[in-house]
Amino acid sequence: MIVLQQQTPPFLKVLCWLPPLALVPLLPSPLDIWAAVGIRETIHNISDINEALESRLVLNECQPNRTLSQKALEILPEFGIKLLSSYIGRREVFRQTPSFGQTVYQFGKTAQPAIDDIEKLTNEILEIL
Repeated sequence: MIVLQQQTPPFLKVLCWLPPLALVPLLPSPLDIWAAVGIRETIHNISDINEALESRLVLNECQPNRTLSQKALEILPEFGIKLLSSYIGRREVFRQTPSFGQTVYQFGKTAQPAIDDIEKLTNEILEIL
């Protein structure tokens, strides 16, 4: 599996020839969706060579009760890359973990919603693989 972002250098995109799954993290905003068009084209081009390559969009900092996230969830099924049904919510604990050198799992019950996000995402990815 490889995670591609809009700023992924071209020489690293070659790695898409090898893994079975490319994940594209995406913020639910128009600018980020527009910026992901280049990644979509790269994945489609690589899929011509690596026919086994699967790709999925992963919403990051998703707030399903907010307008931007709701609109993104409406339009992304038409984007050309399948959207995972699980997402990473916008949670403060994700910003705190690097400061403490920990993962959300080490924050205990206060991080349970973040842990649930990670578990759902992990399980969905494992089903694809």
